[in-house]
Amino acid sequence: MIKHDPALFECIYQDTKQHFQKDYGDLWKGRVKASEYAIRHFPNDLKHFRSNMAISRGYTDSFCLDPLFALPLGKLKMRIFYRLAHSALGQKVLSYSRHECERVYKQGAFYKDYYYDHFYGDVLRNMVRRLPKDFDTLEGGSNDYAVIDGRRISIRHIYTLLRLYDLEQNLDLSTVSRVVEVGGGFGVNADCMLALYPHIKKYVIVDIPPCLYTATIYLRSRYGDIVRDYRQLKDNTQIDIGSDGKEVMTLPPWKMDDVCGNADLFVNLFSFQVFDADVLKSYRDFAQKLLANKNGAIWLGGYEVPASLTQEQILEAFSDVVTFNSVKHTERNKHGDSTWFTLGRAAHDT
Repeated sequence: MIKHDPALFECIYQDTKQHFQKDYGDLWKGRVKASEYAIRHFPNDLKHFRSNMAISRGYTDSFCLDPLFALPLGKLKMRIFYRLAHSALGQKVLSYSRHECERVYKQGAFYKDYYYDHFYGDVLRNMVRRLPKDFDTLEGGSNDYAVIDGRRISIRHIYTLLRLYDLEQNLDLSTVSRVVEVGGGFGVNADCMLALYPHIKKYVIVDIPPCLYTATIYLRSRYGDIVRDYRQLKDNTQIDIGSDGKEVMTLPPWKMDDVCGNADLFVNLFSFQVFDADVLKSYRDFAQKLLANKNGAIWLGGYEVPASLTQEQILEAFSDVVTFNSVKHTERNKHGDSTWFTLGRAAHDT
């Protein structure tokens, strides 16, 4: 069950105010403020944060049935409306729109099930069967799902499982025990990897709030005390991913320099493209440090949409760290975006 942690929330957001301008661009600045406002004033909304765009715009399940949760909270008038809409009168006024959204969504559910079964078939079914029986992919309030092999699987988890299937064809994941992911979102990739590959000892997520906070409480609801949060680690000057014991660690970017040890797999999916070149270089240096003495790998992916950095610029930035395989391009997804993925091996080992 998702539980709000006020002390952790305040710790993350207070420290973010000191580091935000240094590490991030304008795209996420407004989203961070909107999410902070929504969580601070309406913490009960965290139980369905995955369908609440005020909290999770841009990094989680994007299908929003409730028009209230699609409000941009960067402006004062929207914040006032958000408060009014939470009132009894506001809920009554919005109920018709909400019910209409739900009606249309349910009508299309059958076609969604057919689509994923028809296009991904046995590959997807077999990946789902490998998940634990009690593995609830809708936790956190996801309402964007398809029925696969008799189980409701969130669309975010479906795409993650399919990506991991492709990764398995190119990398022996039985040798991967230490993973570092930059831009882990609400933790869906970590969630699937920890479930499918229980031999993983360390999984580190580096991200900004609100992702950092929601990933922490989401993963803690599923994996308990092995999740070590920023409040527990903020004063550590050495965060060793080579130590024994199973741990999931959630960290902000300004703690990267304190991470030490060797990683088997460095991951970034869909966030490097919106970075500035200088920010990307800091993550490239981070990856190089983690892969310095290990036959590690880097797994990258992105969207083919207008962005700060192109696919070629991202791969070029990492070219002296790893030797990349050929880039795989996928067909357009439901949003109309074409995606690309590639796997690289540590350059000094090839």
